[in-house]
Amino acid sequence: MEFKELLNNKLLKAGALLGLSLLSFTNTQAQTNVTVDTGATWQGGMLCFENNQTQDYLWYNDWGIDDIKTVRNTTNNTIELYPNYNTYVATDSYWANGAAGNKILQGMSYVVNDGLVGQQFTFSGTVESNNLSSAYTVYAFVKALDANWGVLNETPFPLNEPGNFTISYNAAQYAGAAHIQYGFSVRGINANPVTMEQNGKMVIAAGEPQTTNPGGGDATTIPVNASATWVGGMLCYENNQTQDYLWYNDWGIDDIKTVRNTTDNTVTLYPNYNTYSATDAYWSNGEQGNKILQGISYVLDDTLLGENISFKGDVTSYTISSAYTVFAFVKSLDANYGLIHETVTPITSTGEFAVNFDSDNYPGSVHLQYGFSVRGINANPVFMEQNGNVVIGQAVAAVKPVLKKAISVYPNPATNILNIASEDVINNVQVYNMLGQQVININPETANAVLNVSDLKAGIYMVNTTTNGKTDTTRFIKQ
Repeated sequence: MEFKELLNNKLLKAGALLGLSLLSFTNTQAQTNVTVDTGATWQGGMLCFENNQTQDYLWYNDWGIDDIKTVRNTTNNTIELYPNYNTYVATDSYWANGAAGNKILQGMSYVVNDGLVGQQFTFSGTVESNNLSSAYTVYAFVKALDANWGVLNETPFPLNEPGNFTISYNAAQYAGAAHIQYGFSVRGINANPVTMEQNGKMVIAAGEPQTTNPGGGDATTIPVNASATWVGGMLCYENNQTQDYLWYNDWGIDDIKTVRNTTDNTVTLYPNYNTYSATDAYWSNGEQGNKILQGISYVLDDTLLGENISFKGDVTSYTISSAYTVFAFVKSLDANYGLIHETVTPITSTGEFAVNFDSDNYPGSVHLQYGFSVRGINANPVFMEQNGNVVIGQAVAAVKPVLKKAISVYPNPATNILNIASEDVINNVQVYNMLGQQVININPETANAVLNVSDLKAGIYMVNTTTNGKTDTTRFIKQ
């Protein structure tokens, strides 16, 4: 139950291996918002890990939120998040190492709302204050779970500075979802109660969603660009009730039937036609196709990693048959192109769309893709005119200059050298491991800092970069 995709069913596992979506959904999706409500029924759970470099998993138990140490203030309608204190026992070496704790605990406080299954919704709130020790990491999260409470997907959002957070979530993506949880997680060493004041807390209140810029700061606008290098892939499923997954192959976008017009800067999406064969029962059932195909056309741009981006376009024509579902997507992938996270926006009519994605939220991301998917039965070419298409151009808003984040950390993953570049002079850089231990602390006093990370152990690290009195937090992976 770490913050990564935990994919339990066969189709989603296949998608993780391929780095491709196995999503399907209807063209009409509900949109609602949930936020902090202390009057709701809050539940808790505690994960325990060894206090070592690999933080080996030990156990999980259901806990009351008071035992986790999550405090609900019903007068102010706020949630107060603390480290855990009730496990510390100075005389027990399992729980204590002298005056300090000796286990990594991850306390989760959440609401179960199964009414959100199948819906597209947002979970939002406002961090009113945060003086929690940097040794602890806090996330807001949304989870989809199956009927046996197995995790199908978890989307985390790191909480650091005061301000709004918004998680956009499409629960219709996850076949077999039976439960939805949303809430908060605090992870770090079990704490000695005598250090409670020094360790601080985070206070979270209700807040309206801010979906146009979910990660905070200026978003990098990615417009539709027909002249970019587009790559394709095709997923194939049985044409039955469960649409069982069959295979995936890399395909050229012309074979998928995605047409780029570089003169008009448009991308036109069609159903797939080149697989239909009237004499082959595998591919046809009389005049109709006999397989479900999902053609994916995308651009791979790893330079966008660490950016808060918005992939935008303008649907100028929408005549495609209702038998086909179309969506725009952005996805982050690991070094082996395994899917870490995907955000989708259904395309159901003409008009502008945006897929907002803060790749900095997903540790382990090495590749980033954005593009389009068309899913439906493989089509008979004689019906090409009736089946229609979708024509997508550049959104008016997308012609604005691209805005970059003030601070860039690269390469990510890093082996020996980590570069930090800023528009302003970098006053201080602090690097912490996932145990909350500071491993680097330097004062570069330059806009381009170079860190030697060759001696660090492999893993995920937090980087706090201070410029002009403001601290920016990001992550990098040490290989």
